Amino acid sequence: MSDRTTVILGAGAILDFRFGDGFMMPSTANITEAVMDIEAEDAHGNSYKIIKILTDAVEDKLHKLQHGKEYKLNFEDIFHILESCLTNSSAWHGDLDPSIYPLMAALCKPETDYAFKDEILYWRAIAKMIVRILNIIHEYDSVFGTGRLDEQWYIDFWKSNSNNWDIFNFNYDTTIEQSLGKYQDGFINQGESLKHFNPKKMMDNSRRLSKVNHPHGCISYMIDRDNSFPYEYKQNDLFKTKNFEEVIESVKSQIVSVKNQANDNYFPSPIISGKHKTDKITYQPMATYHANLQKCLMKNHKLLIIGYSFGDLYVNQLLDNMRLYHGDKFKVTIIDKLQPKLFYNPVMGYQDFRCPDMPGAMNTFMRRMLGKESYSSLRQMDESYYATEDNSFELYINGFKDAATATTMQL
Repeated sequence: MSDRTTVILGAGAILDFRFGDGFMMPSTANITEAVMDIEAEDAHGNSYKIIKILTDAVEDKLHKLQHGKEYKLNFEDIFHILESCLTNSSAWHGDLDPSIYPLMAALCKPETDYAFKDEILYWRAIAKMIVRILNIIHEYDSVFGTGRLDEQWYIDFWKSNSNNWDIFNFNYDTTIEQSLGKYQDGFINQGESLKHFNPKKMMDNSRRLSKVNHPHGCISYMIDRDNSFPYEYKQNDLFKTKNFEEVIESVKSQIVSVKNQANDNYFPSPIISGKHKTDKITYQPMATYHANLQKCLMKNHKLLIIGYSFGDLYVNQLLDNMRLYHGDKFKVTIIDKLQPKLFYNPVMGYQDFRCPDMPGAMNTFMRRMLGKESYSSLRQMDESYYATEDNSFELYINGFKDAATATTMQL
């Protein structure tokens, strides 16, 4: 049985950082607000706050369709809308080649008061949105571990098990790499300014180091604009660099979109956002990281989930296999910020669990892990810690910092 631990790291993992010192907390809500004022120009030089225009239009439409119920888009929803507009805009002005554009575009008729036919406008808005997000992450990532953002509890936690982690960081920062010092991410230095990704090196891990996977990309990744290795790497495979300005320039200068099987367009980028993630992870290193996630879940019986909202369907489907892989011999620990309540359910005749702020997919996963006894097997050990009697399932509800320093935390 493997002694390594698979780690799923979501956006909530860093929300205990001291962002009050001049940094913006990179929560979904804050990033969404930060991209709203982006302006982009169309091919004729006309400037529009296209993100705000589209967001208002979609939210207003949803408000009417749901009979007054409020629905707020987040930045990933907006990213998907922009890419969808990019895909369909050509059909809106009569150019529909089925070998280039999706067949569904023939049935799409936009509402003219907010739909723009100019593909360049959407392209530029997407690029600016990616740059804005990259800068938000880089702002705190670049000073992590210094006096300005010295999160020693975070560093100590990762070093406490430094050679036995298989980490899947769904955030875009490099705080894990900076904490560990030595790790395996599959990138190798061949004397070039850009590090190349070697899938075999990542999977073999001959030095038995902790692995750091970025399934949704990283602020250190970029496309090689010169396409220097056309036979080894595909045009949109990513390389690694220490030069953040080079990453930003690679996004600004990107001119070729990528299409999926249905001819939907999406923007090649160092980071993956939106709703086309399963198409975007087909390029390196994400393709290998995705394969490694399934391998690690199958091999490692210990799973640690930190601040992950269970918002990615393809990830959830892999996590749901833990019982299939390990039967009852697993250890699952979830760390998040929640306000749950255990109570006796008279209808069902057993102890149940109520948590209004818990995502439905997280609840489904927890019930699957708890098995037939469901929440009746869960005990509240203290005000922020729940566990089964055999500790095969644990839930910390007061965030990562509280759990990382808890005496009950044993991996």
